[in-house]
Amino acid sequence: MKNTRHILRNTLISTCFALGALSTIAMPLAAQAAGQTRTSATTQTAGVSAAETRTGMFYVQKRGVQNTQKPALILIPGLSCDADSWRNVLTAFEKDYAIYLVTFAGFGGRPVPEKLAAQPRQDFETSLLQLIREEKLNKPVLIGHSIGASLSQWFATQHSDQIRGVVAVDGLPVFPFSENAAGAQRTAMAAQMKQGMSSLQADAFAASQKNYMRTVGMIDPSNADFIAERAGKSDPATVASWMSDVYLNDFRADLPKISVPVLLISPYYAPDMQNSRFRDEAVKHAYWAELSKGIQQLTVKPVSDSRHFPMEDQPAVLNQAIRDFVTPLAK
Repeated sequence: MKNTRHILRNTLISTCFALGALSTIAMPLAAQAAGQTRTSATTQTAGVSAAETRTGMFYVQKRGVQNTQKPALILIPGLSCDADSWRNVLTAFEKDYAIYLVTFAGFGGRPVPEKLAAQPRQDFETSLLQLIREEKLNKPVLIGHSIGASLSQWFATQHSDQIRGVVAVDGLPVFPFSENAAGAQRTAMAAQMKQGMSSLQADAFAASQKNYMRTVGMIDPSNADFIAERAGKSDPATVASWMSDVYLNDFRADLPKISVPVLLISPYYAPDMQNSRFRDEAVKHAYWAELSKGIQQLTVKPVSDSRHFPMEDQPAVLNQAIRDFVTPLAK
């Protein structure tokens, strides 16, 4: 049980944060997880590097094709990750959709933001509204991973009128296993997380990204190292601010405000769950659905044989799920 709590807790708050440091900081919530790796035969694409423009706290790559009959797709990565984490989704959709790949300032080697709000999600909201306005996007679809998924759902509680739908790849409106935490407890834990992460030196931070990606992030070590190399260039203090923000905010009470469809991707990797109450895969997916209760148009899509990055472990399955969800939204 403790092993599973640690894996799932890390799964939500970051695609790429320092596993070793957070394990020490967050011991009251869970014990340290033991990771497993194996080689996958999945063929992956190269990176998606292209010219970027600055929009608020986003660095944006504009890809794909303009098509007024189809909604634009805005791809929002997880904590400390950059646009390369969407490389397989980009390949699958850039021939048919206008795609906007965003990377947060301070992530993946981008310049550190001049200043973040006390709750950085306010900067996320402002930047996303600015992107939609400046690009004249007609209700795009938000596709977020981990913290990007959580923030996308939160944005939908505030601005459903600005979007057509949300794909939440393994990200939730509340930190798993913290759903019963009192306000003071949640605030104290968020502060501890922020302090611990901020204190990491660059080399320790980069090493922790590799460890995280190989044990919680994905199955194939080569894919894990590809993503970790980029995540390891992020600014620890900026990562710490976002990590604290996602733990601090439980917005389940606002979920009924979401008036657009939401697709929740729930990955599951059996070898990580054998000594837990989630040994039965259906139990894990039911728990993810319970934490999302209140979203009126919610679809939960299980993805087996995948850790936290189904875009790396099961790209074909994920891409088909996204396509099945997005296609009707063009009508």
